[in-house]
Amino acid sequence: MQTLRPFVGAAAGQSFDLGGGKTLRASADVTWWYELLDRSAHGQVFAPDGTAFGFQGPALGRGGLLAGGSLEAWLSSRAELFADYRIQPKVSNNTVQTATVGFRLVF
Repeated sequence: MQTLRPFVGAAAGQSFDLGGGKTLRASADVTWWYELLDRSAHGQVFAPDGTAFGFQGPALGRGGLLAGGSLEAWLSSRAELFADYRIQPKVSNNTVQTATVGFRLVF
């Protein structure tokens, strides 16, 4: 599978000083992508005895939308809580969504 997928998008964010060294940052982004080369996953795998098996994956759409947002709460200059959400609607009749939450400690 060969792919060439340019992206164009925009993002916006705002930080809020909560005092006491704490900062809250909210951001959102939207991106459009377009596949210029191959749209389908296909290839060949080999069994241990050398037998080849071909496979064909779903044909993906030529273009799509990515959108998301995040919240970051900086508790100090080194510690952060974060939440992130991303959605890619209608990829091969599926909607791809990811959510990430966590804690970062900067050394």
